[in-house]
Amino acid sequence: MSKSVSGSPAIDQAIAGLTAGTVSTFILHPMDLVKTRLQANNKKLTLNSGLIGLSIGEVRRITSTNGVMGLYRGITPNLLGSSLSWALYFGFYSKIKQRYSSDLGDGRIATKMTKSEYMLASAQAGAMTTVFTNPIFVVKTRMLANDPTHPKAYSSFLNGIKSLYKLEGVRGLYRGFSAALIGTSHGAVQFLAYEQLKIWRWNLRNNRKLNQKPTDLETINAKLPTWEYLWMSSLSKTIAATLTYPYQVVKTRVQNYQSVSSVQYNGVIDTIGKIYKLEGLMGFYKGLAPSIVRVLPGTCITFEIMGM
Repeated sequence: MSKSVSGSPAIDQAIAGLTAGTVSTFILHPMDLVKTRLQANNKKLTLNSGLIGLSIGEVRRITSTNGVMGLYRGITPNLLGSSLSWALYFGFYSKIKQRYSSDLGDGRIATKMTKSEYMLASAQAGAMTTVFTNPIFVVKTRMLANDPTHPKAYSSFLNGIKSLYKLEGVRGLYRGFSAALIGTSHGAVQFLAYEQLKIWRWNLRNNRKLNQKPTDLETINAKLPTWEYLWMSSLSKTIAATLTYPYQVVKTRVQNYQSVSSVQYNGVIDTIGKIYKLEGLMGFYKGLAPSIVRVLPGTCITFEIMGM
């Protein structure tokens, strides 16, 4: 952002993150729902299953059973969780970057941070965000992964929070917390890639040496064309998604209802072992097709609104 609205860069980032998260989540919620349904399915897939075909089949099943509005089941916790996550993440990330830059003696030049510091800042911001948002995402996972006819189905977000706490306590609110913490590596990889791509493009556009960092003034005033932001955000998200997608499947299995008539998942290690044993490597990539369809435009929308 070129000019502070609130007087604090961290608050500006939080507000922009809240707006971006809300817009992208609302538009792309159906893909998130389909992705979660496929992730929660513990049936073994084959190479002939067809990832795209499975996604289309799930959309048809949902709409035939619950109508088009069935694709928007769980929209409330998704909107709340995603928008709050973006707001907290960008706020924490901006503040942490300032701290690391200040340690180098130049408080507002984030580009002087090392690659490891970028990743550490992103991981720290992600971990702090997870503490506040994990309960929301447990309810979201259960609402998205199951039809409203499920015996334990939540009728609403508030009903979900109340039922979850009543039946499972604080432990239930933080189911999958360790998996979510592992997932912060996704944001770390994504933002490291994105920050480095921006620096690389800025240097090329100004005929600078690739290892020469832009000054603080140049960083603030730099404005690449929209298409540049789009391809950089898409590429960084693709890299991160490819490397870290399996954790999402693990997290969904852990956070979903645990039924005595189905496979029981007890923690991250147990879940990884059971998925591999019963479903093979393909089990870790269930829902990948709708995930890519969902995250790429969502990331472009978010990063463009953020103006990063």
